[in-house]
Amino acid sequence: MVPEPSPAPSPDSRRLPPFWSWLVLAAILLNTWWVTQNFTAGFLVGHEFRQSQTALSVHHMVQDHDFSLAYPTPLFGPPWSIPFEFPLYQWSVAGLVELTGWSIPVAARTVNVILFPGVLAGLYVLLRQLRAPGIVTGTTLALTATAPLYIFYTRSVLIETMALGFSVWFLVAFIRMCQPETRSFAYAGLTAVLGALAILVKVTTFVPWCAAAALIGLHHTWTAWRAKDLPRVFHLVRLGFVAALLPAVSILWWLSFADAIKAQSPGGQELSSAALSDTNFGTWADRTDPAGWSAVSGHISGSLLPWWLLPLALLAAWRAPSGTRRLLLIPLLLVLGTILLFPVLYQRHDYYFYAIGPFVVVAFAAALDRVSTALPAPLRRGVPALLVVALIAAQTGSYLRLFHPSQTLRSWGGNDLIHVLRDQLPPEGVVVIAGENWNAATPYYMQRRALMLVDEVADDPAARARYFDALGDTSVVALWLSSHQRSNTGLLQDVHERYGIGPNRIASGPITDAYIVPQFSIGVISALLHNPAFDDVTLHAEMPPPPPPEPFVTGSELTAVQPIQADQIFKFITPAPFQYRTQFGFNVVDLPDGTQALGAHPSSELWIQVSPAAATVDYTIGLQPAAYNDPTATETTDGVTFTIVALNDNGAPLAQAEHALRPHQDPDFQNPQQHQLALPAGTRQLVLQTSPGETLTRDWAYWGRVDVRRDDAQASLHDQ
Repeated sequence: MVPEPSPAPSPDSRRLPPFWSWLVLAAILLNTWWVTQNFTAGFLVGHEFRQSQTALSVHHMVQDHDFSLAYPTPLFGPPWSIPFEFPLYQWSVAGLVELTGWSIPVAARTVNVILFPGVLAGLYVLLRQLRAPGIVTGTTLALTATAPLYIFYTRSVLIETMALGFSVWFLVAFIRMCQPETRSFAYAGLTAVLGALAILVKVTTFVPWCAAAALIGLHHTWTAWRAKDLPRVFHLVRLGFVAALLPAVSILWWLSFADAIKAQSPGGQELSSAALSDTNFGTWADRTDPAGWSAVSGHISGSLLPWWLLPLALLAAWRAPSGTRRLLLIPLLLVLGTILLFPVLYQRHDYYFYAIGPFVVVAFAAALDRVSTALPAPLRRGVPALLVVALIAAQTGSYLRLFHPSQTLRSWGGNDLIHVLRDQLPPEGVVVIAGENWNAATPYYMQRRALMLVDEVADDPAARARYFDALGDTSVVALWLSSHQRSNTGLLQDVHERYGIGPNRIASGPITDAYIVPQFSIGVISALLHNPAFDDVTLHAEMPPPPPPEPFVTGSELTAVQPIQADQIFKFITPAPFQYRTQFGFNVVDLPDGTQALGAHPSSELWIQVSPAAATVDYTIGLQPAAYNDPTATETTDGVTFTIVALNDNGAPLAQAEHALRPHQDPDFQNPQQHQLALPAGTRQLVLQTSPGETLTRDWAYWGRVDVRRDDAQASLHDQ
């Protein structure tokens, strides 16, 4: 992608012909259509481990109001931070969540959908700068927009789109800096800023684009040297130094800062830049492994273009004009060099091709342009257009076959047992997880901090002790064992002795066992007993015999609900509340029809944590007859107001229902009142309130059944 020094093609040849303009527009619309399919789903399909790590950081940024550089990724104990990349993308998503109340997946996808047109615009400007023919520009934009890679992963909770956008515009600015009419320190400064942002967001994405800039800079410098224009040579060198200094200093500073944070936790030490060098850069065996190259060719064919088109593109370079040859060979060289530099990353992860996909497409587009010029004049327009349309059809077929089925799964992610623990465990509690290495999916869907034990640590008593010692007095509330770690009796014994969890499992899924600290196990058991639809969960414990009800604290104190209270007093509410505030206390009351309800004399408040899949809440309210119909009483109630408020993650109200029961004004209010409230997307808590009229006299209000119901069409939890 080095600029052509020979006479440029005519301006007309560089314009997008009308057909190609319409084709690019259609490709962008097709991209938008597919990207937004199932847009609100909570399931982070597609390298879920990496998406959930980013999403977990965003969740705790919002929950903890922590937007520091040592941003939270609570997987390995205090200080609960293992920063990999500079959190510009995470900040953007978290800010959008706080601004709109949207879920994290929706906010993250929205950021990428906004950024992706900027990537295409940058490619358009870049190809214009390189004086590419219109057919090359049109083919590149169309095939990039319709590539499965840029549909599926643009809608993911990943930093790829932001990193690629900064990288493309960095190269645009760099070329402007090198051109005679715009060769200035102003453009060098702009290049430096864009380069710093690109390398901080994701260094592996920036590397091939930085290499392209280096080739272009060397070309301009060599041209000036051959012309014996030493002032221009020195000026270009100074501009290049200015453009490179800030990105270089930025990445060195960030790696030093991030490694210092990681070193503060045992698990973080294993993820320092030095510790990950083998994974990042691989070995010579990785570079020569036929199975690895087979995986690479599969990724290219499935997500971009058929891999065998690239050798054909090389053949097209034979006797091609020098400008076309550069547009063809140099992008392929950058693709090959990048894969050789990071062989393991590109063999294991198809989303890494997001960084180099444009080079693949540009090389093919240049080859197509070369072929078109060799065709008879009547065929020069129709044949390339038909080939590109056929390739778009092939890309659509690959997307529909390989990506669309998983993208359109109706799921919130996780499984039944994960969601039960999310709803029942205290928000500040930590879950010890073994058997999943450092996959953040379970902590994210459970929305809890986790101590992740990789197999080497889980199997080593000394290493386990080091991890547990680092936790200090952190409240550990559950142990989650997956796969082969279910039989790790040594780990189970350690957790039992340290935290009182186990030794008997409370519940299990197909490949997992859950052990819960005793004071919270009752809530988990109760939730499983009252939800028979959880058919992939096996309950291994029974409810203990009910002890006498505990006295309730009265007054204005905000009080956590104890498991025994949830089971005995708040048994009418599903899911059980996790905290309350009451002036006169709660009690179980008997109603005239033989049923029972929760007595809630004003003023009172109850907080309920609800699932992301919650759709409606059905509830019954009323006043005990003695409140208004006791002939021996000298005074009666003047009415009670019942209120339900739906809150998002930040505590902002999303919806509210209010009912003022005045039994003396309307006899209908002397009967139980049944209502339903539709819950907006993003509802995470409900607050149930009772408040008095002018007096508190005989305000004997009650809540009957309160049931939060899921949207079963979107809450399938069995399709991971």
